[in-house]
Amino acid sequence: MKNLKEVYEHHAEGLKKLFTELEAKGLYDGCSYPLLMSTWADNPTPKAMFFGQETNGWGTGDSIETLMQDYLRFNLGENYPSLFWQYLWKMSDKLGLEGPHPFLWNNVNKFGKVDSKGRPESAVTDHEVKYFNVLKDELGAVNPEMCVFFTGPYYDEDIKAKLPDVEFLSVEGYSVRELAQVKSAHLPEKTYRTYHPMYGNRHYDWYQEVLDKIASLCK
Repeated sequence: MKNLKEVYEHHAEGLKKLFTELEAKGLYDGCSYPLLMSTWADNPTPKAMFFGQETNGWGTGDSIETLMQDYLRFNLGENYPSLFWQYLWKMSDKLGLEGPHPFLWNNVNKFGKVDSKGRPESAVTDHEVKYFNVLKDELGAVNPEMCVFFTGPYYDEDIKAKLPDVEFLSVEGYSVRELAQVKSAHLPEKTYRTYHPMYGNRHYDWYQEVLDKIASLCK
């Protein structure tokens, strides 16, 4: 599998089974469509991948092509100036990334709620892991040089569900809850996990130090 479209097409049958199961359990209408990434044809593949938790609503249709086009139209939060997106761009600047599309945005959980924040029903995430766990293949297709999980410690089990070999290692000066190096055969060596910006911004000066520490470790 050479690119993201091929990854998602490879898992298309699993996605159909997932939709069928969600409909059968009455969960389909309550969750978003899945976040499917795409790269930009006129730009090089980004070196960095930044992770959030799950979307706040997402998608205009359930086909792979439509969902990848939704990702391109969203254009890395161009018209969505939330705190989360402010911090993703701030992290990009701290890392010295350049260009109009200097990173890829992904989420640990592909599905969120249809029109609000927070986790979907647990059965939605369980079915995603069973039928549409594409993270390993996404990483293989993109081959990022660095990853940052802005997910906080409460999503570590979600990451483990997608990457069973994952470990969270301490970084000097911080507890593992605050900042961890994330180790997996499928992740680049320069991969770190810290708090979501909604939490980190409440402790602004400390959070800037954490982001600076991640930037120094990734350079």
